[in-house]
Amino acid sequence: MIKYVIHYFLSLYKLQLGVERRASHHIDVISPVSDGDSTYELKVKAGGKWASRRMTIAPLGEDSGSKSKCFKVIYDDVLVVKIPPVPITNFENYIQQTRAERRIADQLSPDIICIAPGIYAILKKIPSFSGISEKNPERSEDMCINRLRMSPGFQEYLKIGEGFAFFMDLSKYSFLSNVIAQMHDTGNKVHEEIMSHIDILGDPMSFEGVYGKENTSLFFNVDTLYAECDEQMTQLIASYGLSSSVPAYKKKEWYLRRINDMAVEKSRENLSESFINNLNALLDDFVHHNAPLLLQYRHIVETHVHRKLFNQSISQLSGIAANILKLLAGLRKKGIAIRDLKPDNVFIVGDLSASPLFLAKPEKYSVGLIDFETSVSLKGTIEQPLLGGTPSYATPSHLFKNDVLLDVFGNLPHILHLQDWHAIVVMMYKTIIGERLFEQTNKFIPEIIRAAKKAAKNGESLIEVFKQGSGIFWKEAQKEFEERLTEHEEILKAVKITLPDEAREMLKIELLEERADIAAIMRERIQSQKLFTSPKSREDLMKASYSVIAKVLSNWIRGVGVPAASPEIRARVIRFLRGLEDLKLKSEQKLSLIKALEHENAALSSHTLSEVMFNVVMNTMYPTDWKVSESRIPLFSTENISDEKSLSNEETIAVERTILYD
Repeated sequence: MIKYVIHYFLSLYKLQLGVERRASHHIDVISPVSDGDSTYELKVKAGGKWASRRMTIAPLGEDSGSKSKCFKVIYDDVLVVKIPPVPITNFENYIQQTRAERRIADQLSPDIICIAPGIYAILKKIPSFSGISEKNPERSEDMCINRLRMSPGFQEYLKIGEGFAFFMDLSKYSFLSNVIAQMHDTGNKVHEEIMSHIDILGDPMSFEGVYGKENTSLFFNVDTLYAECDEQMTQLIASYGLSSSVPAYKKKEWYLRRINDMAVEKSRENLSESFINNLNALLDDFVHHNAPLLLQYRHIVETHVHRKLFNQSISQLSGIAANILKLLAGLRKKGIAIRDLKPDNVFIVGDLSASPLFLAKPEKYSVGLIDFETSVSLKGTIEQPLLGGTPSYATPSHLFKNDVLLDVFGNLPHILHLQDWHAIVVMMYKTIIGERLFEQTNKFIPEIIRAAKKAAKNGESLIEVFKQGSGIFWKEAQKEFEERLTEHEEILKAVKITLPDEAREMLKIELLEERADIAAIMRERIQSQKLFTSPKSREDLMKASYSVIAKVLSNWIRGVGVPAASPEIRARVIRFLRGLEDLKLKSEQKLSLIKALEHENAALSSHTLSEVMFNVVMNTMYPTDWKVSESRIPLFSTENISDEKSLSNEETIAVERTILYD
């Protein structure tokens, strides 16, 4: 697909030069300017001479796929180019879809800055349209549309490949995905850190001062290795008669370069090719035979660099997290569910060049949105949105139509809104840790789609598929979530997020509703049990605190201060009280959080905040009282899920293409 985009801009360049499409041209690849970005030089023969210009293109961020394929293109401006998975060949359908996305953007404006597709973003670069004014964007769009209707031949200027493409101008902003990648980029920093050891080799006190006493023994082992390697290099140098021309620091530099997985380059050294080849062979052999120790050494350095980078950026991470929470609260207030929130669809609204600490001050900037293909308004009659989602950020509810979700949950707007909650939890983790939260769980998304497709074909219940798939998905998600939070507990607890007022209120409402649900479950269990039957006993159980229930449970377990009862009755009482104790604890924990949220400038660690938000979503989307049919053969197997069988973790799925509902 990327070659079609490049050739589109080559054709655009020819238009700007005023030459025919058939004019001679060359496309030269220039060295990448950064990870994921590739620069090309477009050369066109015009007036007997070669004219040239450059363009840069990259798939958008880590999740480089979408319902449509998305690319960032730098061609005078920074553009987002979006190409639908199924070509749109009818101009009116294309304009209709463009306007649908713009309607969502208009509903969010002005509180949330949005960039929706617009044809003027690209047509203004074409000479035939250059006279249209930019002062009124809406008027400019309408003028372009009218001209394209009157002269359909111009519609070809909007096509890439077989159909129409969507264009968005992002010149003013930076994608959150790029900001996150830069904040967690340790590649060059690890290299620089290791090369700085040219002054530490042979100095254990300096090493200990940087990496701690616990790693002193490792230093001595690495230093001993260097002494051995130095001896071998000295012999090689002598065999070439170079002893007087190679200073001692050069040998340290060569040694450290090789530990850094870098060969000694002839272009950097005024030495013979034969010597350089033999030196690299010597170093390769040395590193190979001492790989375990050197890998341990590199790991220590990488850990140190990560910690140093984290300490430098902790306030920025907190600021970004605060603003994406404010974004979520804004979506709730506006009654819009985006349903495909991810760093590739979010951008920073503010001047990132203003100060290194700019991101640490969330009140100085905001975050905006791009791509409303799956979005839906939650006010009034809820239209059926495009199904699908990016597996790393999606839930099973993304994959089923409104009628299924309504039958299962009743409250359709709440479920669609909580889809964005789940995405925000994943985005916060990605922002702070720099990794995906769900590596294994997201592989179940395509399996659920396959099961739904099979059920629809066989006339089976999609509700049953949804419930079975949700059970498997959320159990795996909870397991993976807890593992990741435990693995990075120190970092996640260190990031304190001062909650915007809108986010505090949003969280408080959800926690109050959760606490009310817990109270309802407690009352139902207390009323339905046959062990404590008097009205007073039942009311006392309902009013009792967690500590009181824990004490009563302890007494029954020990048989102290409780009525005589048969082993069977005693076991039933203990089982009932354990369940009640768990509910009381959850209720009091939520009350404690609610009280904390009532304070202005309330701050929670990203660890606590992630737990709270994840549990709200999971408890709503997979209630504990669900009854899934056990008599039927499971609708899908999860025993052999593999990367080969499943869709890519990075690919957003458009479900309409895979499930035959009708």
